[in-house]
Order: sequence, then C-alpha cells, then structure tokens
Amino acid sequence: MSPEKRKSRSSSKINNDSAAPISSRPTTQSQSAQKVFFLNSELLKSRGIKAVQLRHPRTDSAAMYFLSVDSSNMNIISEVNVFDEGNRSWFMGESIISDGKIYLGTPYNAVYLILPYLMKAEQNVPLDQLLEDEEFPSAIQLASCSNLCLKNVADAKGSSDLNVWKYNEKKTLSWLEARTRNMAAVLMAKKVPTTTAQALTFVRTMDQQHTKEAYLQLSHGIISEYLPPLLSEKLRVALDLPDPSKHGVKQKATHEAVGQKDQKKPKLEGPLEDYTCSPGAANKVSPPLSAKAKALARSAVGTKSIMSFFAKK
Repeated sequence: MSPEKRKSRSSSKINNDSAAPISSRPTTQSQSAQKVFFLNSELLKSRGIKAVQLRHPRTDSAAMYFLSVDSSNMNIISEVNVFDEGNRSWFMGESIISDGKIYLGTPYNAVYLILPYLMKAEQNVPLDQLLEDEEFPSAIQLASCSNLCLKNVADAKGSSDLNVWKYNEKKTLSWLEARTRNMAAVLMAKKVPTTTAQALTFVRTMDQQHTKEAYLQLSHGIISEYLPPLLSEKLRVALDLPDPSKHGVKQKATHEAVGQKDQKKPKLEGPLEDYTCSPGAANKVSPPLSAKAKALARSAVGTKSIMSFFAKK
C-alpha cells in the first residue's frame, strides 16, 4: 500500500473555502496533499474552524487566518505562518508527507486587523459597514468577535446598539506603548537572547539602562509586525527609541569605544638590545697570544706578503 493511501491520525486537510467551516477533528483524504499544522489547543476545541484570507495590517496584502466559530461568535483568531527550510519531509507513523513545511497558527488580536480600517475611515459608520472590503469579503466577520475591545483604540459614537467607532490616535499609542513595555519586561525577565541585548549584556554588564533599551527595541519590532508602517514610526517616537537607520552607526561607534577602553596601553619604549645584527657581528673577546705566537709576530715585522711580488707595478 502506498504512503498516500495509508490512514494517518496526525494530519488533516485544511479547506481554504471561507464559506465552509473546517472540522477541528483530523480527517484523512487519500487524494489530497497532507500538511502539518501546529494550532492552539483552544482553537481545536471550537465547534468549527474557518480558513479565510484577510488584509494584513502591516503589508496591506492578503494573509491566511483561522477563525474559530462557536454559534454566531468568533472567539479565536490565528494567523497562519509558514516555516520552510526546503528539502524536508515529515514521517507520520508509517507514512511520509512530502511537504516538509511547518504551518503555525499563532494567536492574533482582532483589533490589529480592524485598526487600519478605523484609520482610513472618512465617516462614522457602524462597524459591519466599516469592514466591508471588496477584495476581502471575509473581513466583515471580524465584527462578530465576542472578545473585541475597540475602546483602547477608538471612541464610541452614539448608542452601543449602533456599534459606531471613531479612531483615536492618542488612545491607540497609549495602548500600544503599554503593550510594548509589558512585552519588553517579560522578554527581559525570561532572558530571551537577542543580538543587541546579548552584546550589551556582555560588554556592559553594569549598564542596565542600555539592556532595557535593547529589549524595548525588540518588543517594538515584534509589535510593528502587526501595525501599518506609519503607526509603527509614531510608536517608536512615543517610546523615545532611536532611529534604526542612525542607531546602527551610533551603536557600532559605542562598541568600538568600549573595546578601545578595555585595551592595554601599548609600550612606547623599544627593546634594550639590538636584534637586527647577526650573532657573528657582535664584539668578540680575543684569546691571549702564546709566547710562540708573539715571537712569530715580532719576526714578521717589516716583511712583505708573498702576494706582493705578483702585484702589477
């Protein structure tokens, strides 16, 4: 029996049709391509799951999301992220899944998805009308989320039955700043390794302020993945973080200055002995002459060398 026809309880087919709910129980279809998903346990406990395409708040392009459906409310939203190392396969029991990618369903706050619509709104209209999007018709389903908390980013207009909201930038930045600082505190407490934070931790073990700033920058980068670029820049200013384009040069200069500070001062004086001359060129102490050698030296006084007779005259 071929691997495609074997039954596997570890994989299931995800239906991309937004109109048809997906059962949370694993199913097997021999003719369909199998994939491996890692999903939140709470998401799997729901009565149904919808796979829909929504407008990503940062890129403004299509992205895949899972919506849990319980009665008429959607309580949990997960973004589908793909991790692909290439040339990988999965072994599930006695079967082999050729698609070695990892599909991760990460929890997602619906406020981030609605925020761009609030920022672009020109009129105060009910939320379901605000979310009408011809490119992404499933966006209107976000209005049914039971745990939606728009009061952190907008002001309610009229009675609560109308469900009309107006974007409030001051509230939004305050809410995002609090979330960013809370995340930085958690990352620092768990000692999550980061390139910048590690460098500052080892180079400046006593400088806690720079370490906190490094984790705050990391948290800002994570939060920015859910925000439009313009709002991300305003959040950076609110957090009083340096401009990344200029901070890289400044940080490099700081590290070089710290490294130079720890180096020992070079010796200015040269070596006491001269090693450029060969050992044979050093001054030699002549041994004392014997009595016979002294007599030969006296007898040779005034005589000519034999080579002088062959010299040209």
